[in-house]
This record gives sequence, C-alpha cells and structure tokens, in this order.
Amino acid sequence: MEVILDENEVCEYTQTDIRKLVASDDQALSQLKKDATKSRRIILDSVRDHVVSNLHGKETPFAIWKTPLDLI
Repeated sequence: MEVILDENEVCEYTQTDIRKLVASDDQALSQLKKDATKSRRIILDSVRDHVVSNLHGKETPFAIWKTPLDLI
C-alpha cells in the first residue's frame, strides 16, 4: 500500500497529521485537502470490507494509518 501512496505522491499524509500541515494560500489548501482525500481513499480501498466500517470515523489519513490493528 505504501508503494501506491508513494506513486500518487500522498505518502506524507500517513506520516504527518494534516492538521499540522500549513497551506500558504487557498490553492495550496485546496490541493492539501484533495491529496488528503486521495490518501484516505487509497487506504480504505486497500483494506478488507469488514475493516472499512471501523476506519470511517477517522478524519485523517494519518489517523487511519496509525490505528492499531487490534482495534480494527
């Protein structure tokens, strides 16, 4: 999955909470939101269906990525 995230240039969103990232203007903020959404979609598409419902409450790709497997 990390390879797919890296190919799409969104791997950083699993390593840093987007709430800590700063956008310099509206266009940068818009791109940040698009990339975060893309990252979430890639992660959610990569897990089994029965796990997805346990991850939907997570707001950021970072939060999804850091969810301990025993809680899923």
